[in-house]
Amino acid sequence: MGGSIGLLMQIGVSGLKNHQYGVDVTAHNIANVHTDGYSRQSAETVARQGVKTGGLVFGQGIYTGEIKRNVDDIVNKRLDEHRSTLAKFTELETAMTTLEGFFSETGTSSETSLSSLMSEFENAWQSVANNPSGEAERATLMEQSKSLAEAYRNMDEYFNTFQIDLTRTIANGVNEVNMITRELAKINKKIYGLEADSVIANDMRDKRDVLLTDLYELMNVSTYTQENGFITVTTAKGAILVNGTDSYDLEAEGDPDTGMSVINWLTSGTRKREITDGITEGALGGWIEMRDTIIGYPEKNGIRGDYNKLAKDFIWSINRQHAQGSGIELFPPSFTLVGTYYTTDDDASMASLPYGNKLYFGVPQQGDTPAIPASFDMWLGDSEGENIKRVNIQMITAGSVGEDEVQLLTIEDTPGDLADSINRQVAVALGMADDEEQVYAEFAQVPDFEQMSEEELAELTEEELEILQSLPESALTLKFASDETFTYGFSNDNSNVLAALGLNTYFKGHTSGTLKVNDVVDDNINYIAVGRITDRKDTTYNVSPSIQMTDLGTTGILETNGPYTGNDNALYEIKVEASANKNDVQFKWRKSLDQGQTWVQGDWSEISDVFSGANPITIENGVTLTFKQGLAAAGDSDPDLIDFIQDETYRIEATAGGVISYSSNANAFAITGLIEPIQEDYHNQLTIIGIQSLGISREKGIIDVSTDQLNEVRDNISGVSLDQEFTKLVEYQRYYQAAAKVVQTADELMKTVTTLKS
Repeated sequence: MGGSIGLLMQIGVSGLKNHQYGVDVTAHNIANVHTDGYSRQSAETVARQGVKTGGLVFGQGIYTGEIKRNVDDIVNKRLDEHRSTLAKFTELETAMTTLEGFFSETGTSSETSLSSLMSEFENAWQSVANNPSGEAERATLMEQSKSLAEAYRNMDEYFNTFQIDLTRTIANGVNEVNMITRELAKINKKIYGLEADSVIANDMRDKRDVLLTDLYELMNVSTYTQENGFITVTTAKGAILVNGTDSYDLEAEGDPDTGMSVINWLTSGTRKREITDGITEGALGGWIEMRDTIIGYPEKNGIRGDYNKLAKDFIWSINRQHAQGSGIELFPPSFTLVGTYYTTDDDASMASLPYGNKLYFGVPQQGDTPAIPASFDMWLGDSEGENIKRVNIQMITAGSVGEDEVQLLTIEDTPGDLADSINRQVAVALGMADDEEQVYAEFAQVPDFEQMSEEELAELTEEELEILQSLPESALTLKFASDETFTYGFSNDNSNVLAALGLNTYFKGHTSGTLKVNDVVDDNINYIAVGRITDRKDTTYNVSPSIQMTDLGTTGILETNGPYTGNDNALYEIKVEASANKNDVQFKWRKSLDQGQTWVQGDWSEISDVFSGANPITIENGVTLTFKQGLAAAGDSDPDLIDFIQDETYRIEATAGGVISYSSNANAFAITGLIEPIQEDYHNQLTIIGIQSLGISREKGIIDVSTDQLNEVRDNISGVSLDQEFTKLVEYQRYYQAAAKVVQTADELMKTVTTLKS
């Protein structure tokens, strides 16, 4: 047929047909110029195999080999990965903008900002320090304290609500992922059916790529195209989401109302595997990072963890100092002071308390160096708060003999041991016999009210019932309960046990979400520890015998100077070392805490000071002595001469005592000084949030630029240009016209041949 009119007609017809395909494809491109994810198509024409005739090879026209998608899979994959990262930072930036708005220190919210309220709290303490007995000042302090505590709780509630919203958004995102993966599996099946005859389903592949882009924007995934056209999708941890015509769902497991949830991959049956930490990109990655890392959780990490630590440190610093002081009155007889921090039972280590890491038990014995136990002072006064007696409660149970026969310190590690120690030491201080010992500190377990009899319930006072009902279920709490004979207070706690147990403290709670004013000071503002119980008060010493002036036969005076600063009642004996005149006489001394039955110092200790007239002799604990002569005899040549009798002993009885000294404002001023550092920490946290936000915006800007660049590359490859398509349309029109001319020519030739035959 080569060289025939029929071949010419065939070639012309193939041109008409295939250029018509070109027009169709171009029209399809123009129609989809605004279709999301559409890839420009082109008709790829191929010359037909030539035919040999008469020793020559003649062409047979053209055919359309395929309708090609103009795509670069590598560029598309990089673009999807960039879009995934961009989606993450877009969500992070939006969330951080919202978060910064909450912490804004400007505008109408400034009066209720944490910074402003903390300043008001500091000013209120300053006012109380300036006028500690002023009821109005203490009432104002209480109101400011409640406002500040509420601000801390509101902040924690804001974080909690934010995280709950994020958790619900994450759950919705997981549902979107599942819808996409299910649709991808369906499209895989359709593509497989359409391409069974080696025909490429371009538009269906575009639709699949759009779904993949949507999936990338939700989370980071990996994709693999199989030879049969199927696409396999896996998570970053290798969990299969789409495999051929099968899809596997994800699950957001947890309680959205608590802000806590994890993402599981569901396999066949009931099996599941958590993949939360593997989702690091896409909107889901941004929401998860915002919820779990940037905001974080109390006592763990993130902004919420940092602010919780700020609140926890704030509570501790105020409580620790408050526990050192006293209100303008002591706790009255029979008043039950309930601790606000609990252990599970009285045998549990106090290290398990919220502030258990703050406890200090003292220094154990090291070789010949004796143990130094930590302690706190408990002051016992009469019903009027006068005649206050100090009891030093040491954090030890007893000494025990070790392998080297040295006394080892046994610490009070459990609240039960501490309660026993308090009872024992108070009883000793009050001079009680063992059978007279009363309970001043005990653990009271919250009863099961449903199991109590009517008689047992009737025995509870309203106050006891209210206290018990306010405690956590099954909690045990250390309480101080004096009998009807004395009032009580505290000071000088270097063990931190009072604050750690929540005794004589200002706040309760240990997180920003649980911070409240302690009910004790809320119910009675006179218990706000503005001042302190002074360690001692001036003591009138009982000195005997009076000094004998041997030469003159007259009596001198032994004068004490300054207040006694000892911790316990003490008996001092001062003995003349040798008879001598006033210029070189030496003295020795010893001390007893049990009226001379035993001596703390053991043997006599030398006094380093040499007596010289009216100059005082220093012993210890404020005990300083001055010997003053009696009346000189008439005609005495040396009226300053005082002779001492060798081995003469003088006894001094010193009584330790205390008095409420709130007028010194020491504790209020000390608390005032603690607030500014907390404010600085708060402002530092605001700065950190600002820096985090700037960092996220900067990262978003960088990835935004690179995404735009890749998108431009993708558009150059796959995008539809109307100008180019219009040009092609004109070209195809001309091609079509030329092919038609060929057909027309062949037809005319055929007619001529037919005419000749006739």
